[in-house]
Amino acid sequence: QAEAAEVDELPEVWRRSHSPALLDYAAELMEEETAQRLWESNRKHRPTESAATYMQLELQKRRYHEGNAPLDFSGMDLSEISLARYCGRDGIDLRLFRDARLTVGTRLSRDTFRGQGHTRSVYCVAVSPDGLCVSGSRDKTLRVWEANTGECLRVLSGYKDWVMCVAVAPDGLCVSGSFDHTLRVWDLNSGECLRVLRGHEASVNCVAVTPDGLCVSGSRDSTLRVWDLNSGECLRVLRGHEASVNCVAVAPDGLCVSGSSDNTLRVWDLNSGDCLRVLTEHEWIVNCVAVTSDGLCVSGSRDKTLRVWDLTSGECLRVLSGHENSVTCVAVTPDGRCVSGSGDKTLRVWDLNSGDCLRVLKGHEDWINCVAVAPDGLCVSGDDSGTLRVWKQNTETCYHILRGETLGIRSVTVTSDGFCLSGDSYGVLRVWDWGKGQLHRELRGHTDAVNCVAVTPDGLCVSGSWDKTLRVWDLCSGECLRVLKGHDDRVRCVAFAPDGLCVSGSYDHTLRVWDLNSGDCLRVLRGHEAWVNCVAVTPDGLCVSGSGDKTLRVWDYHTGKCLRVLSGHENTVRYVAVTPDGLCVSGSNDGTLRVWNYHTGECLRVLTPTETSVLGMDFSRANLTPDAAKLLYQNGATVPERYTPRDGQIP
Repeated sequence: QAEAAEVDELPEVWRRSHSPALLDYAAELMEEETAQRLWESNRKHRPTESAATYMQLELQKRRYHEGNAPLDFSGMDLSEISLARYCGRDGIDLRLFRDARLTVGTRLSRDTFRGQGHTRSVYCVAVSPDGLCVSGSRDKTLRVWEANTGECLRVLSGYKDWVMCVAVAPDGLCVSGSFDHTLRVWDLNSGECLRVLRGHEASVNCVAVTPDGLCVSGSRDSTLRVWDLNSGECLRVLRGHEASVNCVAVAPDGLCVSGSSDNTLRVWDLNSGDCLRVLTEHEWIVNCVAVTSDGLCVSGSRDKTLRVWDLTSGECLRVLSGHENSVTCVAVTPDGRCVSGSGDKTLRVWDLNSGDCLRVLKGHEDWINCVAVAPDGLCVSGDDSGTLRVWKQNTETCYHILRGETLGIRSVTVTSDGFCLSGDSYGVLRVWDWGKGQLHRELRGHTDAVNCVAVTPDGLCVSGSWDKTLRVWDLCSGECLRVLKGHDDRVRCVAFAPDGLCVSGSYDHTLRVWDLNSGDCLRVLRGHEAWVNCVAVTPDGLCVSGSGDKTLRVWDYHTGKCLRVLSGHENTVRYVAVTPDGLCVSGSNDGTLRVWNYHTGECLRVLTPTETSVLGMDFSRANLTPDAAKLLYQNGATVPERYTPRDGQIP
């Protein structure tokens, strides 16, 4: 559209609304004719004031790309602009926004500097039976999330172009398709790419998995292909559509249904490759399709409607109307409903039997591209801004917003001399004097989020990061003394041990014991079958770790031997803490805490939300806030001496 615009002279409204300096600035960066076309293109799609702002942003990006010049937003009104989306999709690192030049006149929206998990549009999402969510994006990566907590567990990289589609397969696998014409089969636990499926001659737009280990992919080359996931072999090619295949769903009895830009759906026999029938009532491009367990099919189209079909007869049973823009995605629930997403930024929950719209889910700030339904009544949707939202369908409640990096704090700890250390999503450690409320020092070196931090009594600090390293710092000088390398994935937790050692846990399923003086890795502790979330060192030379495999393990970190496995939690173990008298307490995503004797492996007590007694527990060596100390003391626990009541009051 910009190329086609023909403007004889720069619009007068631009001359009136902006200083001559902006015109000179534009003339330095591009031909006048190019500037005119760019301006006209912006005006076609946005109000005049917004178009002017976007024009300035475009000039900023050109200047940045051509000379790597700093971004300068001085005096601009960005209150209605998502910089993260607008600049991030063109390869400008979101972190640069923090260093951009601003003046008093600059107006920012509340989420201008909000980082996101995916840095560009989210195109696809799928949910596994065990509550994992996998999203694919225009940033060429997939991300594996825990839907219940909103935590990003790992990033799957390898594609050369946009990730267009993803489906979860049995046995912890998933299959994704890309604009680079390939599909990839991934192990969700390890993040490893097991095989690459080649054969399509254009973008792979959609993929679906059958219960017996096959997958069906649809492409912009107008064909579908049936693959054996175990061997990677293409078993057959399904031809018949006259335009791009945009969606595919597997139906019972060896059938599948595909939707295309030729405005039709086709029902296929996967065993023979025959097209059994063509469904033709949509008036525009078919974007999405889903199949119920009882043989119904739901399709969504750019004509703003969904249609419910009987696959046996090919009859259209009903039309679901309500969306105000293209229907981009649809997913069915086990109880006879479906959830649809649209370019109108809403999701709608429908009753397939009556055709009624039961509720509208609002919250997305951009075009919705994908939706998936979890077995426990949650659904996950992704939009063009790179954000995913987890919803409770029955209450219209947004349960989680899934983003990876944010400017928020990822880890925090306190020292005995009145300082606090925090680690953020951009790899910066900050030392705070919390008595004065002032920033004391910044420690820079990590290249990704700081997930964990621990301090020693003698002024050393160890931080663990998503960049797979740990760093040892001198808190007095702020100097990084050494970098500890060895983990194959993000470092999740760290704890100090006596004699100058520390123990770290990682998403690579291992723990490592380090010598802080030399930086050497003394031993690797293997045994967990999923990521290690937490670790604590006991006074008697052992350590206890908790993992995504739902277990805790007790280790002798001097020998590397696993002494015992503590089983009982029904979900990921998130936290562990030890007491001086041979007990440890673990917290899990199953909503409970468990008190263990780590010498015998016996679970002494399970604490639920209605039973949280701390009577007799010793917190005398814990770092506590006054409020926490008061609460613990009032419930019969031992607290540090400095918090022991004096004259009836806790200091």
